[in-house]
Amino acid sequence: MARVLATDIIPPRPVDSLIFDVDGVLWDTTGSYDPAIVQTIDLLAGHMGRDDLSGKVGASDLRAMRLAGGLNSDWDLTYVVLVALLAGWKDLRAAAAATHGRGRAWAEEQRGFGANLEFELLRYWFDLVYWGSERIGGVLDTPPVHCADLPGTWHAERPLVTASLLDCLRHLGIEAMGIATGRPLIELQTVLDNGPLLDYIDFDCMCRGDILKKPDPAVVSWCVDRMRSRLPAQRGRELTILYSGDTRDDLDLVLNYDRWDAREPSEALWIGAVSVVPESEFGLFLEAGAAACIDHVSELPAVVQEFQVRTGTRHE
Repeated sequence: MARVLATDIIPPRPVDSLIFDVDGVLWDTTGSYDPAIVQTIDLLAGHMGRDDLSGKVGASDLRAMRLAGGLNSDWDLTYVVLVALLAGWKDLRAAAAATHGRGRAWAEEQRGFGANLEFELLRYWFDLVYWGSERIGGVLDTPPVHCADLPGTWHAERPLVTASLLDCLRHLGIEAMGIATGRPLIELQTVLDNGPLLDYIDFDCMCRGDILKKPDPAVVSWCVDRMRSRLPAQRGRELTILYSGDTRDDLDLVLNYDRWDAREPSEALWIGAVSVVPESEFGLFLEAGAAACIDHVSELPAVVQEFQVRTGTRHE
């Protein structure tokens, strides 16, 4: 495991609050979302008579798209990748750079180059691949039209966070926790049903993708308002937060909040980004403005403790 903190960032007060992204931070989706993206692209390409596009997408291509930003969900990511392929892009990492973080807006501009694909159709197929043939009927508002025999990739998901880790964070002075995820309610429920989160984080402090979308800075205010309402009445309202996420959009959420006209002054609210990314990307995220980088959520207590040392509330 690895971690590094920006040398020039010192919170104004001890860190007392955390907001988490879910996928890639609290929840391991390496065996679910990426395979669902690839399978969806291959299935749709086949149905469109473009079998030549099958097998063209690798993990590094998907990571490049996520690093480019501007993708609110894996529906968006799947759409942008398939549109790029249909538009004739041979190098998906070059396509990612060409998006300049504009995601679906960029993809819509490619439609005139033969990339005619309806987003809702892609979303339907992605959900079918992700949930599988047996469960999809309970997910969609209407019965599925296509009943391919698909097992569902969601079965491969596993928790990354443990109750003992969350207990450790509380011991380090964390009083409030929230979640900011791109998952809609039904996908978040899978996480809540199979992990310890509800024992530590109030459901009403969980901002989902069907409420607000990252990197809209209003996501931060949404979480903060609800986290504050659960603090003891005698406690002050100021919060010092670390937000942990695994994509460029997660980092941009924090940076956008710092630039937002409606942000609170740092005397009331300070927030820094902890990027949960491969060690090879630490330099990239630190240069972009992350307060710290870790390669696994198990490193988060050490980051919190080091920031507490910097504020003078704990010893080395």
